[in-house]
Amino acid sequence: MQVVHESGNFDLAYEAIAPHVILGGIGNKTHYYIDFAATPYDSTGIVRALLDIVVSVKNNNVRKWKIELSDVVLTREFKPQVCKRYSSGYVCKVVFDVTPIVKSKPSARHRVSIFYPEMNNEINLLHVGFLTLTNDKKARTKYVYLNEPLILGPGEKTSIGLPFRLENAYIKMTLTIPHSSAQLILASNHSEIEISGYQGSLEYTDNIKEVQTLTIAHMGSGAYLPKEIIVSSLLIYETNIPRPNIDINIRKLNNNKAEIIVENIGNNVATNVIIVNIAVGTVVDRKVIEQIEAGKKKNIIIKMKPGHLNIIRAIWRFKDNTYIVEKKIRPS
Repeated sequence: MQVVHESGNFDLAYEAIAPHVILGGIGNKTHYYIDFAATPYDSTGIVRALLDIVVSVKNNNVRKWKIELSDVVLTREFKPQVCKRYSSGYVCKVVFDVTPIVKSKPSARHRVSIFYPEMNNEINLLHVGFLTLTNDKKARTKYVYLNEPLILGPGEKTSIGLPFRLENAYIKMTLTIPHSSAQLILASNHSEIEISGYQGSLEYTDNIKEVQTLTIAHMGSGAYLPKEIIVSSLLIYETNIPRPNIDINIRKLNNNKAEIIVENIGNNVATNVIIVNIAVGTVVDRKVIEQIEAGKKKNIIIKMKPGHLNIIRAIWRFKDNTYIVEKKIRPS
């Protein structure tokens, strides 16, 4: 089993999507693109950036395709690192080291474009992922990244031995489940998680706590086709880094306006903080605060809708996660 593992003073972000899009063939799209948010740090701090793509194909006779990242062509040939056979063809994965591109082209977003114009063949795009590691002396991160797909038939299981023990680990993966009766079991040192009731491709994230060995099993009758559960990508990680945390307090000025005190009670800078007021299902007002340092406050004025319940909501992102806090007020 091919894994990459590392530990050190860096931050980790992994954005992954399971598009389940057919490219090529008759009547299908020939182009797919997705924008990934770049790390908020200066690009000079990038340690590593990886782009991984997983497709399923009926046969290995895939001809030319074109992959671009931020308008830079990565390849014009279908040359995956690994292909594995399953009941409906092959699952193939390719991993690109795109560190030089990300470092040389600083941007708020990086666009991945995939072109496959073949009329006599088609590919099923199962996964696109973007992994970045960024120097951060305040962070301590350990991770294990699987750079090959897992193919699990009914009753099959596999174990991944980690090179180090993680005390509070998270797992991120994309997978394709053939039937709603198929179950995927994740068993670590002190927990067991069942993923069931799904059919098709999905992205999955969970806290698996303490782990040194992870066992993945497919429980199912196999009375479906294809028979296998496909785990396109898998990342197990633990990171200890100061995070921003937004709190809001409301000071009513009059029936039509309220003063909102927005405070960062966390230990890291919060950027692009959005304050929105929703009443009767409609956005009444919306403000954006570019940046709030740790321990600092910002005061803003928000319009209110008198006589109705107003929901004041703060939304912010940190790494690849979205956080929300809200409070309510009913101006008379």
